[in-house]
Amino acid sequence: MFRQLNWRLLLILLISVISIVMVLPTARYFTFVSTTPHPAIGSDAEKAYDDQIQNLKARSITPGLDLQGGVDILLSVDQNKTENDNLVKIVDQLKKRFRKDSIDATFDVDSQTNTFQFRILNTKDFRQAKNILDEYKGVFEDFDSAPLQEGDVVNLRLSPKILEQYFESAIQGSEKVLRNRVNEFGLTQALIVRQGDTRIRVQIPGEKDPQRVIQNMLKPAQLEFRLVSDENAQKAQQLVETKEENGKTIQTVKTEEVPPGYKIFFGEVNERDPHRIGIKVSKTIPYLLKDEVPLTGATLEETYVEVVQSDLESPIHINLVFNREGARKFKDITEQNRGKNLAILLDGVVYTAPRIKDVIPNGRCYISGSFDMEEAREISQVLKAGSMPAKLQVEHKQAVGATLGTDTIKASVKALIVGGALVIIFMILYYGTAGVIADIALIINVIMILAVLSLGKATLTLSGIGGILLTIGMAVDANVLIYERIREEMKEGKGIKLAVKRGFERAFVVIWDSNFTTLITALILLQFAVGSVKGFALTMAIGLLVNLYTGMGVTHCFTDMWVSWKNKINLGFLQIFRDTKFDFMKLRKGALVISGAFILMSLFTLIANKGPHYAVDFEGGILTQVKFTDKVSGEDIRSSLMKAGAPFVSLQRVTGSNEFILKMKMIDNDGAKTEDFILNTLKTTFGEGKFEIRSTQNVGNEIGEEFRTIAVRSVLIASLAILIYIGFRFQFVFGMGAVAALIHDILITIGILTILGREISLDVVSALLIILGYSINDTIVIFDRIRENMRTQYGKNFGEIANLSINQSLNRTTLTAGTTFIPMLIMYLIGGKGLVDFSFTICIGIIIGTYSSSFVATPIVYEWMKRKGFKTAEETTRKTHYHTVEPLNDAR
Repeated sequence: MFRQLNWRLLLILLISVISIVMVLPTARYFTFVSTTPHPAIGSDAEKAYDDQIQNLKARSITPGLDLQGGVDILLSVDQNKTENDNLVKIVDQLKKRFRKDSIDATFDVDSQTNTFQFRILNTKDFRQAKNILDEYKGVFEDFDSAPLQEGDVVNLRLSPKILEQYFESAIQGSEKVLRNRVNEFGLTQALIVRQGDTRIRVQIPGEKDPQRVIQNMLKPAQLEFRLVSDENAQKAQQLVETKEENGKTIQTVKTEEVPPGYKIFFGEVNERDPHRIGIKVSKTIPYLLKDEVPLTGATLEETYVEVVQSDLESPIHINLVFNREGARKFKDITEQNRGKNLAILLDGVVYTAPRIKDVIPNGRCYISGSFDMEEAREISQVLKAGSMPAKLQVEHKQAVGATLGTDTIKASVKALIVGGALVIIFMILYYGTAGVIADIALIINVIMILAVLSLGKATLTLSGIGGILLTIGMAVDANVLIYERIREEMKEGKGIKLAVKRGFERAFVVIWDSNFTTLITALILLQFAVGSVKGFALTMAIGLLVNLYTGMGVTHCFTDMWVSWKNKINLGFLQIFRDTKFDFMKLRKGALVISGAFILMSLFTLIANKGPHYAVDFEGGILTQVKFTDKVSGEDIRSSLMKAGAPFVSLQRVTGSNEFILKMKMIDNDGAKTEDFILNTLKTTFGEGKFEIRSTQNVGNEIGEEFRTIAVRSVLIASLAILIYIGFRFQFVFGMGAVAALIHDILITIGILTILGREISLDVVSALLIILGYSINDTIVIFDRIRENMRTQYGKNFGEIANLSINQSLNRTTLTAGTTFIPMLIMYLIGGKGLVDFSFTICIGIIIGTYSSSFVATPIVYEWMKRKGFKTAEETTRKTHYHTVEPLNDAR
């Protein structure tokens, strides 16, 4: 026994020490941020402060935008370039069409005025040419075709309507590609939001080099395959004029001499230096390539970097894998052009132009060149994310602070410390020595979760902290379940060692079921969800796995060690409820009526309001940049606006300045009214002339309709998975009751938030997900008791078993609810205005979730069994049957 304990103890100590070492840099970073005041702006102390922040941040878990800030970049679509690019594409289509119909014509695009001059060389082709142009009606502005018939030039321009479509497509496509690139580069929890009609705002957490972000994010990444002219070796160099200017070699294309259907492109090659042995020099050479592009990166499925040692010239290869359509096209190209050279271009630069030796049927090839490993990886990531549909210009770049604000973060850290300390003290007071063991296990639990996050280089946001809070609540719950079971065993007269053994064995089943059911939800959210929801799911999944280890491993080991040493353990003498016999099933109808009334009220409110009150995260609003003359805090600005009647306000300080980015929903959907409101409120609070509004613009939603659809779909799939699992572990009807309680809790919580006028922001979404996990955990615990009692309580009907099970779980239910509710209440009271809605939602959800486990989930199971014909007094439990026995006849 002692040898087994020693091994378990050594393993726990080893894992704990490793976890502490991994978490220490993060602890130092957050301690420094929360305790060190920000020095005066522009001072030497501020520079030292920023250096220390960056040094600590480099070794800690990366906080998200809401906790630490990052780089803020405002991009705009180059409308002139977009118009010109689309005009060139349409002209190329016309050229191909005219060439196909053997119509000789000239096409000259004027990139300055974005028009093109068109003329047919043979007037006999007028009617045929006119018919082709008529097919483009609506694409071009109306024009007079009479000059065409005379062989004169006609100027054509794209119509305003088609330009509007092109600009909208460009901004939407660019926003999508930027999101993809953010994911490919591992820049998790970044903010990408449309601002106005032609701008996109990008914020990357933790980044300090705006130029690196711009370089990687804005590469066009246009991958093209073009056939090399058979006369490339002879003609390419003749079509280029080479000049020496200021010590630089400049090559200019002789456009008028380039053959029709061909273009000149440039690429770099490494050649041996004739004057230095073993040294290679890079040289730019021209390529004469076909104008036609038979294959692009649009059909690219996968890219990856590989080092090929046998390739001495260019060992670093970027491998390209095409999808089925791309592979078919690639096969056709290589089959039809054997012996010819095929150039691979990226953003108009030739990287390689190998000879096609044989047919390539599998859609695989590679790019090689003079790039290093880091550049190759970046090119691979950009290609995987897709090409940029429009040219984006950088309007400004700056570093910004956390969206929650430094004051809110400090207040929330303080609230969590106070709340956590109260929970630790309460567990010791309630369970004595066992409470100390539970607290040690809880601390190890949190450290291990943070260590895993640090190991995985995860980004920690408020939603991620929400996932940790939920798992902490479930960790406390696991210890409460264990100790209440041990108390029950001791109450039945068992010895301390047997009571501990039986207590852990009986608690394991319910701990497994509750954690695994919640883990199902987390894994489904990880699979389907995005953004902050994914951050929540990641921390929750890690936390649930760690819970199983600390609950059944750490607590078990320390408890066994104490009992082996002292031959006793103090489980405390406090007990909230003793031998209660409340008839919950008798109250079921009244409870279901109350729940029904709340659900109807919630539905009526949501229908009347046409849904919840969505925050600026979901609906967009106004973004204002304000600079103050005196030092002010973000909390002062937020408080003044919210006291004046504004909805929730998001604030970020521009690092190293007294400037703030302020974002809030429009008042009455009126931009001008909202601008006036901000201006007048700031004047009233800070005084006229004390600030300057630098810019004000409409801003799009951070989270689009796609996110809402994904979130709803994830919850529905999770509910179905829970239904199947509980149906397998218990009975199908229990799954129905659990899912019904889950929907009840979420719907009523959203209804109450809507009635109170509170908005659904990303923070509130995180809180709702916590409620989802909490609700199902609470319900599973009661269902496990019912399952156990149905096997052991002979002669009792289902109603009696349900009442007994809920009464037996009352202490555990109250303790878990209390230890989760208290920290959230403290956060609501002192955690800062930035987290008011988050903590308020969880507080409401805990109350509703605790109620629904006893008064919704279990009564639904009871009513279902009753209405399906189960005679609960006779058919759902075992009974002892008595028979009349005839006396023996001794006279036989």
